[in-house]
Amino acid sequence: MAFTSGQWEKEKRSQKRKIIIDDYSVCHYCKSTGLGNEKYCPNCKFPQGGEQEEMFRFINEVKKKKYLLSDLKRQISFLRIIFIIVAIEYFIYGYPFIAYSSIQSSTNVAIIFFFISITYILLGIYSFVHYYYSFKIGVILYLILHIISVTYFLIFTEAIIVNFISIIFFILFVSIFTIGYRRSREYKNLEAELKLIKTKKAY
Repeated sequence: MAFTSGQWEKEKRSQKRKIIIDDYSVCHYCKSTGLGNEKYCPNCKFPQGGEQEEMFRFINEVKKKKYLLSDLKRQISFLRIIFIIVAIEYFIYGYPFIAYSSIQSSTNVAIIFFFISITYILLGIYSFVHYYYSFKIGVILYLILHIISVTYFLIFTEAIIVNFISIIFFILFVSIFTIGYRRSREYKNLEAELKLIKTKKAY
């Protein structure tokens, strides 16, 4: 049967998209060697012995995961601003105590607040290296500091001054830390998965 020019172009495009495997002992995707007659690569699960459609579906799924990884990285970069916000928050808390620096206890409180502020700045810097651990430490430390504050007021003042704005900010900051922690955990797992399927092995 003779091809028309349009059919011939379509056939050429189809041929270009075909995945041709010459050596079935080497995985087409991760290049692992020593494969037998398995349908799927034991390392990356590429359907070496499957249909063309199945092979392209695998490649497209990997592309989607790479896109998701980039999207998670953008989200984490945006959420990282929480470290600076909390650092500023504790700096503002500590600044008024400088006015009473003649009182030793006030000086100590100011030093504690400034130390916490610096700690969050360092956590923000550390988040460029390890997203996961910085958000985890950040949220745990933030919760501990507020538990200590509430305990202090209960012991020494026998009352807690309810400030709804502070409560809203507390919930907001904890939520941002938690989202950052979850996103960084997703990023960590997905990055490990993509790295694993791209690392060739010998079988």
